[in-house]
Amino acid sequence: AASPNAFSADRMLNDHTPDHILKTYSSKPPSNTINSSNSLPRSLVRNRVRQRKKNNRYNFQLKPQNPEHKAPGPKDIVYLEQSPSFCEKNLRLGIQGTHGRQCNDTSIGVDGCDLMCCGRGYRTQVIDVIERCACTFHWCCEVKCKTCRMKKTIHTCL
Repeated sequence: AASPNAFSADRMLNDHTPDHILKTYSSKPPSNTINSSNSLPRSLVRNRVRQRKKNNRYNFQLKPQNPEHKAPGPKDIVYLEQSPSFCEKNLRLGIQGTHGRQCNDTSIGVDGCDLMCCGRGYRTQVIDVIERCACTFHWCCEVKCKTCRMKKTIHTCL
């Protein structure tokens, strides 16, 4: 049993709240709702319908370009439109193309000649370059370098 000094929300409400504002709360549903064990609350049904509409907003099923690739996860970016070709110049879209760009012939990444040159091939040149080399730091606040002439191989997309 509760002590006489225990907090009673009902007593506090009833002491300070007019009778016409008080509401009765019960654990059974209001009499105007139909709730059998087989039916769902209307709000839950509405949320499911909204979610279904949201998930199928564009009315098409995405199919992977290559079915052997892993399916995208919930945090992956999925492109709905074909990307423009960045290989060829398209000034309307602001694409400069890759003609004349330097590439790395030993890389298998996006800077590699195979990918960057889009299969068109690339030109290899050996050029003489004059660079600063053998630089040393002298206390305080001076860097001294020699000038070196080197041969450098560059690869340029066709």
